[in-house]
Parts: sequence; C-alpha cells; structure tokens
Amino acid sequence: MKYTLNIIIGLFAITLWSCDTIEGPYMVKPNIDSIGDTYETIVVFEFTGWNCPYCYLGHEAISELEDFYPDRIKAIAIHAGGFAEPGNDGPDYRCETSNALFQKFGSPGEFPTGAINSLNGFDLDSPTAWSSIVSSELTSTKNSPEVYLELNISHSVNTVNANIIGKFATDLEGTYNLCAYIIEKGIIAPQNKLGTIIEEYEHQNVLRGSMVNGIIGENVSINPNSGKVFGFEYSFEISDPEWIVDSLEVIPFLYNIETNYILKTKYIKPKTE
Repeated sequence: MKYTLNIIIGLFAITLWSCDTIEGPYMVKPNIDSIGDTYETIVVFEFTGWNCPYCYLGHEAISELEDFYPDRIKAIAIHAGGFAEPGNDGPDYRCETSNALFQKFGSPGEFPTGAINSLNGFDLDSPTAWSSIVSSELTSTKNSPEVYLELNISHSVNTVNANIIGKFATDLEGTYNLCAYIIEKGIIAPQNKLGTIIEEYEHQNVLRGSMVNGIIGENVSINPNSGKVFGFEYSFEISDPEWIVDSLEVIPFLYNIETNYILKTKYIKPKTE
C-alpha cells in the first residue's frame, strides 16, 4: 500500500523476486519542512565485467571521483554482456536488474562505459569524460536541486530494509518514478587487467538487484508541485549466502520516465538525537 504524504507517511512495500512484503503502518513523519544539512549527489551507471581487460580504468575513475567528492557519488557497477559471463572460473555478478539495464542502454559493446544521471544509451561515455560531466552535474544540482531525499537503512541476518522519504524542491512536469538499487562493496574476486587475471581484485559498487519493480521503479508523482512530500519503505531478502549483508548499500533515485533523466538530488543528512 502506498500513501502520498501531507500529514503522515503511509507504508509502501513492494516485492521483486527477492523482496518481502511488509504490512502495517509506517508511522514516521518526515521532518522535511526544516531540511537542515544537505549535500548534492549524482548517480553513475558503470558498465563493466570481470573479463574486460580495460574495465579496471572505469573502476579507477570511479574510485578517484569518490575520493574527490566524498558521499556525492552514487556509483552502480553493472556487470552485464559478454565480459560478465562467468567462464574460466570467473565470478558471475549478473542479475535480472543488470541484464535489464544492459538492454535499456542499448546493449553497449565497448567497455568500460558509463552514464551520469541518465538512463539513456546516447549519454554513455568513456571514463575519461566522467570527471567533467560529474563536476557539471554536481554544480547544477547544488545551485538548483529538484528533489530532496533522506535514506535510512537497516540490516538483519538476511534482509536489508530501506526507509526513503523526500520532498520535491520545484514544480515539475512529467511522470516520476522512484528506484532503489542494492549494491555490494568490497568483493574479492578475479578481474582481467590488460590480459592478466588478478585473482584477488577488490570489486566495488556491484549491482545486486532492485528493491522495487525492476528497473522501472514505483510511481511517485505526475506533474508534482514544489513542496510535495512522499515516503516509502522497502525490504530486500538476501538468498545468496556469499553476499555480505553489512557490505550492502541502497541507492535510491527519482527519474522522469519520459526523458529517462534522473532528478537533481540533494540528500538530507539523517538527524541524530
């Protein structure tokens, strides 16, 4: 069940093949009117594969961006296509979500490649272009955000829970959906680097799945007005014993389903007592 917020956030829980349905009221009222500390963020979709000899360049570019812009980079490493096939004892990081994104982006043939704040194949660029695009996107978001998001996550033995609340920062036209992807950091596994297999390579930001309705996400609003508030709660059940629960993170984002562009997003730093 989903509720648009004016006074109280209603619970919304959607299941994908690995998600549990949560029932009962989600009685948390977001403190959105006094936003407090915020920071601009961008989403980077990185297409990669363990058997891609040059994909380490994409990994290094993401790492440099994360170091230069702490907390601002929400990177999603999408293992898909021929370079991600698990032959020769390589890892298999493909999932339904990564395969669907590969098709949505037009099945790119040259790796590594990536897109910033866009789900359009024509926005894919090589790692050498990412830095300037990221800088421009972050500056634009800092000056004119379109949505504020606050994310609170919790882990149990085999479940990741995410509470996502937000507020539109300006009047917008179009239809907007919310996605919430699960990624895993710090996975040690083989990686092809210039034709040599590095057996204990550290993989970061590996896409594990979607918390809600695949790559489509859940509808939030049509033609939203500035100040409109929304809230959702999702749960993702982990069925693979090799996943490290504490290494899993959630990346939520809103996008226009007609243009496939992600809204300029500022995160709200969770309040602490």
